[in-house]
Amino acid sequence: MACDLLNAKESDCMKRVFQFIALALAVTAVAGRSADAGVTYSFTGVTSNNTLNTAIGESQLSLTVSDAGGGFVNFEFTNNGPEKSSITDVYFDDNVDPSLFIDSIAAIDDSERGVSFSEGANPGNLPGGATIGFEATRGLTADSNRPKVTKNGVNPGESLGILLELTNGHSFSDVTTALDDSTLRVGIHVQAFENGGSESFVTGGGGAPPAVPEPTSLAIFGIGLAGFAARRRKQKSQ
Repeated sequence: MACDLLNAKESDCMKRVFQFIALALAVTAVAGRSADAGVTYSFTGVTSNNTLNTAIGESQLSLTVSDAGGGFVNFEFTNNGPEKSSITDVYFDDNVDPSLFIDSIAAIDDSERGVSFSEGANPGNLPGGATIGFEATRGLTADSNRPKVTKNGVNPGESLGILLELTNGHSFSDVTTALDDSTLRVGIHVQAFENGGSESFVTGGGGAPPAVPEPTSLAIFGIGLAGFAARRRKQKSQ
């Protein structure tokens, strides 16, 4: 910002400079708050043992993913309530990408009163997850601590944070893109519904991840497109 010292008093010039700095800081603060807000995802039922329980889980459970900086991403699981339910197990399916997005669990924030979690889950894979090809990545699971499994889980009004370290070369935008297209999926096992039932949920549409065509398949597909284009040109010339 230039200040014309020939046509303005020094005090006026400095005032303009300070106003500009204050405006820049305000814009930066607003942008920072927007970035820190994260991206929120809903869950889709996998098991459907009880349609009411599935509906409850889909309506009041959510995941917010935010950039923690320095190659770390925070996953915050929230039970908005009011219906009885408890998130007791968390699973990450990062096996679709051969290079993997996530290196390891860096920390678990279970400081919320009544929530207590540790790394590792039992069972090792999301219950019912096999029906949609969900395979929990080794070392990327967590569950509520015994003996009070459901009490220590994420109950209405509570939340759980899991900080994950990304592998080299991957960014926060890579993670959100993968969550959007289901090449990275997050599963949760939920217990202690009002009727005593339990259900499993995953981020995204609940189905299997999109298939990645093999190079041979892509080549055949390309040849097919070329042949179709050639036929179209021949028909137009006749």
